[in-house]
Amino acid sequence: MFICDRFYRFVVFCCIALTCPVIAHAEDGVESLMFLRRVAVNSSKLMAPAIFSIPGGKTMGAYNGFLAGAAATSSRSAQDGGIELDASAAAGIGLGDPRKSIGVDTYLGIISVNPEGKDGGFGVGEDGNLSFKVGTTLLTDEYDTVAIAAGVNNLVAWGDAERINENYYGVVSIGTAVEMLQAIVPVSVSLGAGSKQKDNERFGVFAGLGVKLSTAVDMSAGYNASRWVGGMTFNLSQTGVPILRDLIMQVGVDDIFDTNHNRRGVFIVALPFSL
Repeated sequence: MFICDRFYRFVVFCCIALTCPVIAHAEDGVESLMFLRRVAVNSSKLMAPAIFSIPGGKTMGAYNGFLAGAAATSSRSAQDGGIELDASAAAGIGLGDPRKSIGVDTYLGIISVNPEGKDGGFGVGEDGNLSFKVGTTLLTDEYDTVAIAAGVNNLVAWGDAERINENYYGVVSIGTAVEMLQAIVPVSVSLGAGSKQKDNERFGVFAGLGVKLSTAVDMSAGYNASRWVGGMTFNLSQTGVPILRDLIMQVGVDDIFDTNHNRRGVFIVALPFSL
């Protein structure tokens, strides 16, 4: 969910832009303006925004990956009135080319990041899991993307993660662009279902909508089996600060309406990389 194929988007946009010289030969100014509009719409379709806390159909691509850390507030405040935080970490790597055949993602989740373990030893990594996703991405003539994937969460688990059920899921994600208030806005939509998606016990469906507010900011909302979620994604490369330029940050709320009595704030920082 953190990886963006910026290079691919740049290449496709350049391919579109190379056709621009034909405008000089267009006799009808209206046709020229329509052509420029199509170029703008199609290039915007390649900038599919991220959707917070909802599985997506895209895979990362060969040797693309990420390192991430997350912190979530406890569903209820600590007894002394303060805020308790649960921290975790994750890493992922992709293989295969989802645009040519099949992409395969492997995700490592580290639930325990406390240096002191439950038995007094080293605690980082004593609870964790491995999850996997396979998928393919299609690009239409109008540059809409349709990504289809199937995955399993917590397939391999150790420590406290062994108490979490395996969740098999399927998802379809669509990337396109729409015109809103005389502006062209990239949009993402994800729809899917999982075997243990609801409360880690039952079948549940999920859906999400993401909108790119600018080149640096995505906003999204979704329904995940039994609760509403929402958040924003910030591409810090736009800040111009060297130490931040490779980072992606997400801030959101899980169980927005406290339906499950488990409302939590979530903060995620990810570092994408390519080998």
